[in-house]
Amino acid sequence: MDGKMLKDYEEFMQALGSDEPPLTARYSDTLPPDYASPKGGFYIEIKSAKDMLYYAGNLKLLDEKRKEFKCVFHYISETRKKGIPSVFDFDHFGCPGARFYLGFIPSLPKFNSHFTTTGFPLLYRGERLAASPASAERHAQLLEGIKPKGRYLLFERFDKLPPEATPEVITFFSNPEIISGLTALARYVTDDMDAVRAPFTSGCASIFTVPFSNGEQGIRKAVLGIFDPASRPFLNPGEMTLSLHFPLFLEMLKCYKKSFMGDTGRKRYLIKNVVPGWPVVRSRAKKLVCPDKKSD
Repeated sequence: MDGKMLKDYEEFMQALGSDEPPLTARYSDTLPPDYASPKGGFYIEIKSAKDMLYYAGNLKLLDEKRKEFKCVFHYISETRKKGIPSVFDFDHFGCPGARFYLGFIPSLPKFNSHFTTTGFPLLYRGERLAASPASAERHAQLLEGIKPKGRYLLFERFDKLPPEATPEVITFFSNPEIISGLTALARYVTDDMDAVRAPFTSGCASIFTVPFSNGEQGIRKAVLGIFDPASRPFLNPGEMTLSLHFPLFLEMLKCYKKSFMGDTGRKRYLIKNVVPGWPVVRSRAKKLVCPDKKSD
């Protein structure tokens, strides 16, 4: 990022009261010098009872494939802590859902729609996050059409972005007090009381697919997450995310000083005994800083 944006960002983070740099996501055709990435990805396709019986009879093969099953957040956690970019592509994606939600295949695999709902008879009970595979497929269809703008998808800390980088999405990981400030600012910028969506979807979809799709469709809404039980163990207790299409964040960065976050002129007015609001919330946020996780 250039010098002016860095200065604006630092002042904004101070006004927000947040110490952790947000995470960005962008497509690129080139790899950073150092990065973390899945070795491959767990991907099988079950289209019929015959396929299911095949894997039921080859559990050793299934176990071998599962060795490459690692959640996107396994890598994102390291990016947050150490600043090392996380990189994903068509061949290196971790879980089958991520391969779709990060834009590398056009539709959710049939396996995943069963895996997250009712499972497979005698093989796997399923996560029961929806009542039927059809429900999972229907919700996934709402996010189909994501087209990668490069060979790789990079998740990077905002403070580690190279000068030439232009993110697609930015995500804040924080406690409810900080999230409340971001939510209020999103409302201020968009003039929309429903400026924040809270969809139930996979963790990687909530911090990338939905806000990216919003931007592609011209929808000026932030996205609150993460509600996915499979992703939450990688977050601290009480921690949430707020993700925005990057141009919307730039709008917030440009005008936050005119909003409640920059209200420093109360002494100029005759009526001074008003509820302080944001300064109190901001100070409380410092007391809610989550302890470092001992393990992932």
